[in-house]
Amino acid sequence: MKARLCLILLLLAWAYPLFAEDSSTRLYSFKCGDAQVTVSSTCMFRHITQCTKQSMLLTTPQGDIVKLPHDGKASLQPSEGPPPLMDALVTDWTCAIAKDGTPYILLWYTCRWGEDCQDDTMEWVRIFDTHGKNMTVHLKNLDADGVQRLYKKLGLDPGTFRVDRIQY
Repeated sequence: MKARLCLILLLLAWAYPLFAEDSSTRLYSFKCGDAQVTVSSTCMFRHITQCTKQSMLLTTPQGDIVKLPHDGKASLQPSEGPPPLMDALVTDWTCAIAKDGTPYILLWYTCRWGEDCQDDTMEWVRIFDTHGKNMTVHLKNLDADGVQRLYKKLGLDPGTFRVDRIQY
């Protein structure tokens, strides 16, 4: 009996890593002009990366800390169950400099699942100035032509962007 219990405990200890959810919080940051953006993502690494929380902080040139708004929301994913998962995440970013020298923070969202992840709403961009002003606040469902018009209005040339992917 004692040997059987030891064998069961040994098998459970060996198999635990195969079924345990590896969840960790990772910080990513980049500079844009005199500002710094930090993204904090808490994710589980299952068959694909699934995040339970993501937040973005901007440190302005004056040293103020501004929490940038996040478009994703955490809710239960029917096929995965608890815990609630983010339906959209910031997956790419860049600092774009306008023709007049103004730096802008560009954050690209990717929608992973959910009722809002349909057709043209799978990816979108948010643009902030270095003080945290959301230049796209009223433009969530901006189509490709609308994004190009906004780039032009702000003096941004997408051909000069070096977009970085956030590695989860």
